[in-house]
Amino acid sequence: MNDRSIDFIRKLGLFSAGGFFITTTFSKGGAETFAAGAIFCALIILFKEKRYKNIDFKDPLIILIGLYLAWSFVSCLAGTGLRRSFIIFRDEWIFAVIPAMAIVLNSKERVVKMLKLLAISAAIISIYAIIQHYMGYDIYRMEKLLPIETSRYRVSGFFNNTITFGNYFIILAALLFPLVELTESRKYKIAFGAASFLSAVAALLSYQRGVGLVFLGVSALFLWYYRGRYLKILLPSVILVVGLLCLLAPGLVGQHISHLKMELSGTNPRSRYVIWKSTVSMISERPVFGVGPGNFVENFLPYVHPTYPYYHNHAHNDYLNIAVHTGLPSLAFFLGIYWAMFGKFRKSLTDGDFVQTGRVISSAVMNATIVFILTGLYESVTDDLELRIFLYALWGLFFAASRHIKDEPVTTENS
Repeated sequence: MNDRSIDFIRKLGLFSAGGFFITTTFSKGGAETFAAGAIFCALIILFKEKRYKNIDFKDPLIILIGLYLAWSFVSCLAGTGLRRSFIIFRDEWIFAVIPAMAIVLNSKERVVKMLKLLAISAAIISIYAIIQHYMGYDIYRMEKLLPIETSRYRVSGFFNNTITFGNYFIILAALLFPLVELTESRKYKIAFGAASFLSAVAALLSYQRGVGLVFLGVSALFLWYYRGRYLKILLPSVILVVGLLCLLAPGLVGQHISHLKMELSGTNPRSRYVIWKSTVSMISERPVFGVGPGNFVENFLPYVHPTYPYYHNHAHNDYLNIAVHTGLPSLAFFLGIYWAMFGKFRKSLTDGDFVQTGRVISSAVMNATIVFILTGLYESVTDDLELRIFLYALWGLFFAASRHIKDEPVTTENS
C-alpha cells in the first residue's frame, strides 16, 4: 500500500470520526456505522505503520479490559442461554472504538474539531427536544410522545425511548461545560456553553427522576470542584436551568416527589428497591459466572410480583446488572477499568507537560465518565449501546489529546 493510499485511509478515518460525533446525538445506526469505519481505518494504519509494536500490553487498562472480556466469554459458556449470550456478547466490539479514535484523530486540530461538531449537533437536537415537549409529536417516527400528568410530553429526541435520551444528554451536558475554555474564540465559548445548557434542559425534560437526581448531585459537585474558575458561569447556569424548567415543566418537581415516595415505600413491584433486592438474590445463586449475558428475564421469573406481573429486562443498575449476568469477578474487572481511566485522567491533570487545552479536554471527558458512572446507579446504561459507544469514543478522543497536545505552547484562556 503506497503513501497515497495511506493518506486516503487517514482522511477516511477522519471522516468516519466526524460522522460519528455528528450522528451520535440522534442516530444509533449512523453512529455505529461511522464507528465501524473508524475502526477499519485504524486497523489499516495500525498494521501498515507497525504501531502495534508500541502497544504497552502491561498497561492496567488493557489488562483489565482483556480480563473483563475473557470472563464475560466464559460466562456465556456457563450461563443459562448459550446462543442468546453470544448474541449479546458480540456487542463488546465497541471497546475497539477507544484505540480507533485515538489513532484516526492524529492532531490537536482534529480533536478540537470533533468536539465542535459534537457541540453543534447537541445544540440542534436539544432545541428539537424542547420543541417536542410542547408539540408532543415525534416527527422522525411520525408518532405521538408519551404524555405526562401535565399538558406536556416526555421528550426523546430521535432516540428509541426517553430513558436513553435523558441519560445521554445529561452526560453530554457535563462533557460540554468545561469546553468553554477550549478556545479563545468568544463565538465558540458561547457555542459550547449554550450546547451544555440546552443539553441539560433537554435531558431534564425527559422527566426521568434519575436524571434529575444526577443533575442536582453533579451540579453540587461541580460547584465545589470548579469553584475557582467556573463559579461565575456555573452557578447562574444552574439557577437558570432550574428556573427555566419551572416555567417549561411546572409538573416536573411534583412528579419526582411522587416517584420518590413510591421508591421509599418499597412496595411497588416497579420500584428500584424491589428490583435490586431480587437481583441480589439472583447474584447469590450464581456469583461466579452469573446467568450469562441476555438471560436476565428468564431468571427473574421466580421473583415476579404475584399480584402484579411486571417483567424486567435488566437490573436497572449497571453494577448489579454486570454481576448478575457475568459474575462478581467480571464486575471487579469492569470497575477496575474505571479505576484505570481515572488514573489516566489524574495524571493528565497533574502532568506539568500537559498544557491548558489538554487539561480542558481531560476535565471534560472525566466529567462525562463521572456522570456515566452515577447514571449507572439507577439505570443499566451499559446495556444501551448508544451510551457505551459514546463514552468509549470520548476515551479515545482523550487518548488522542494526550498524545498530540503535550508539545503545544502554553496559552492563557479567558474564562
